[in-house]
Amino acid sequence: MRKEIISDGQAISLMILFYLGTTITTGTSLGIGNNGWISIGLAMLEALPFLFICVRLLSAFPGKNLFDILELLLGKTLGKLVTLLYTIYALQLGSFILRIFSMFVHSVALPETPDFVTYIMMGALAAWILRAGLEVMARTAKFLLIVIIIVLMAANLPSIGLLNIEYIKPVLGDGWAPVIKASFSSFAIPFSQSIILMGVVFMLEKKENIGRSYLKGYLAAGLVILLLGLRNILMLGGNYGSLQYFPSYTAISRIRVGRFIQRVEGAVDIILLTTALFKTSINLLATTKGICSLFNHQDYRVFALPVAILAMVLADISFGSTMQFAYFTDILYPFYALPFQVFIPVLLFLVYIIRKRTGRLPVIPVEEDES
Repeated sequence: MRKEIISDGQAISLMILFYLGTTITTGTSLGIGNNGWISIGLAMLEALPFLFICVRLLSAFPGKNLFDILELLLGKTLGKLVTLLYTIYALQLGSFILRIFSMFVHSVALPETPDFVTYIMMGALAAWILRAGLEVMARTAKFLLIVIIIVLMAANLPSIGLLNIEYIKPVLGDGWAPVIKASFSSFAIPFSQSIILMGVVFMLEKKENIGRSYLKGYLAAGLVILLLGLRNILMLGGNYGSLQYFPSYTAISRIRVGRFIQRVEGAVDIILLTTALFKTSINLLATTKGICSLFNHQDYRVFALPVAILAMVLADISFGSTMQFAYFTDILYPFYALPFQVFIPVLLFLVYIIRKRTGRLPVIPVEEDES
């Protein structure tokens, strides 16, 4: 199958949409009140080393994705086993996004709509995007990111007059300990999920730009998340904001400019639909590529619909209630994700360093693109 090559700008757009995902609406680190914005910034710094690990590995094996690198460094048997684990992990992440989107629809728009309706809608769209391929996905992402930026600016400019600087005081009133603890949640979702992108964005027009693309996408998305988190605190207050499932929606719903500008929270609906859809699609794309690696199959598109159906089913049966899901994502998920986001990437990088220094690093020729 022809290798799919995307431009630097398209890769950055995909990465931004991936990191924003549902975080743009659910927020992050509001559990510690007015210091949540500090923990977001701290989490960005904490996840940077793992982003550099991903970039270094992709640069060392040009033309190879995560699953190829696993087999090259760990061997066929162990590499296949770890590939299976990452494939399941990516599928679970995709199902989590479907679940969060369904929760949002129930909470703010269509409370009587059955869950399976939202699952089918999002899952079918994700499958359609996967069938279209990575190049189409990347071109669409670049266009839609411009739309999202315009909508974000238009929706948030009227909120400037509603910001209350007193809501962020006292800064670090309880010291660094609770801030560092809360940053663990932001570290897990979304900043250290870069490992998933290794299975997707790996062929750029200019291979030397891969590190720059990753860093630009990461920093741009992180800045948006940080600013939105700060806005939520300045509008809602840390304590009240911590009680909201969707603090960004609650904050934006307060905007009123006379009788002319009202109900701008519809903009949040559009943005969440876009970012959640792309994050779901990227996770499911990583899942399909993992399946292709496991079974030595060339075309990931044939698995698009079955994988989307699996994600829908998982979203429906994994948790008995919204409270169970919220407890898992807030408390348990950061620990569950540690092997995938921290331990295995570090182990993989150490194996790469050892093999490189001992002269046992596999030399793989880059395949020529087929037209």
